Amino acid sequence: MRVRELPSSLTSYDFLKALALLLMLVDHFGAYVMADEMWLRAVGRLSAPIWLFLIGFARSRDLDMRLWIGMGVLILVDMLIGYTILPINILGSFLLIRMIIDKVMSFYQHNAGAKCLVWLCVIFLALPSKVVFEYGVHGFMFAGLGYLVRAQHEKVQAAALAGRKLIRFDNGLILNALGVAIVFAVMQILSFSFGDEQKIFVLASLPILAVCLIGFQPATYEGVSQKMSALLVWLIQLCGRRTLEIYVIHIAVLRVYAAAVSRGDVEWFHLRLTTDAIWEDIVKFL
Repeated sequence: MRVRELPSSLTSYDFLKALALLLMLVDHFGAYVMADEMWLRAVGRLSAPIWLFLIGFARSRDLDMRLWIGMGVLILVDMLIGYTILPINILGSFLLIRMIIDKVMSFYQHNAGAKCLVWLCVIFLALPSKVVFEYGVHGFMFAGLGYLVRAQHEKVQAAALAGRKLIRFDNGLILNALGVAIVFAVMQILSFSFGDEQKIFVLASLPILAVCLIGFQPATYEGVSQKMSALLVWLIQLCGRRTLEIYVIHIAVLRVYAAAVSRGDVEWFHLRLTTDAIWEDIVKFL
């Protein structure tokens, strides 16, 4: 849906995306400006799951040209500063998820054997897939959770129209949310040099976030919008409706800044596919 088609009042999407954007800025400030402050990275682990969840929750599977352009711009920036092309940035992950999520989740819901097979693929391909796409296949899990939540909401609505009552928070959905969050948390802990307190925070906060996301549903808050200042409403809507542009611009600026102030030698305009460190992590995991 394009920005001009959205309601003038604040929506649940605006609030959730604004929260995800704030967490993302905290994470990237820690990545590019205060690299020694790992708490920023730990708190920032809550951002990507929200974006991924919303990709799966959305009905649209449109491969928006803006995503392709944004992905291309960031790849060009990486080439400019001598950064690696792989793993492809998260916008590429979004595009891939939109291409395959319906088929994967249709298979996943087929029977218990299909569920086990998908989970095994997620576990064993988690690190190898990170070489190609940011977050790899374990990033797909939160998108899958969003898909399941949307499907459950539609079942509840259909049951209500038929005069039947269906529980939105069923046990299967909660177990899926907890499983997704725990695997995602473990992968994040393996990817960062977190201290014990930060590891506990990641392991505790991601399951809480996942369960909270089950309760997400589209809503428009006209009364809330009227009580808030016009400036605050505008800021929240800016964060919620221009997230792609904000993401691309701030990542490009931060990466060029980090390269410019780096004490090491930056190989400008040097094309590199990936780094040895990624392969070392995979070998260590195996």
